[in-house]
Amino acid sequence: MKFQSCATVQYILGERKPVLSIADTQIDSPYNTYMYAGFPIGPICNPGTECIEAALYPEATDAYYFVLGKDGSHIFQRHMKNTLRQCRVLSKIFRSMTVRLKIKTV
Repeated sequence: MKFQSCATVQYILGERKPVLSIADTQIDSPYNTYMYAGFPIGPICNPGTECIEAALYPEATDAYYFVLGKDGSHIFQRHMKNTLRQCRVLSKIFRSMTVRLKIKTV
């Protein structure tokens, strides 16, 4: 399964971009989880204590999928179809936000 994690693409780029392009997700790198299934070939960051504890004592859940909410939080889902539905909803929200921002700056 391809993880399709934005964090792995940010690692490849070496900089934090607020929005990744389709071209960014198509960079040929063994770290790119949009292109290659499974974990990257090595770590992409150093975890903090809270992350290590969460890995050692994970919460019991059947939510395998998530999307980033408009407020920066994560929205977890049990099924891919629900995740895709959430992506469509958020995509509409982000597009309307972008249109409003463009109108205000013109």
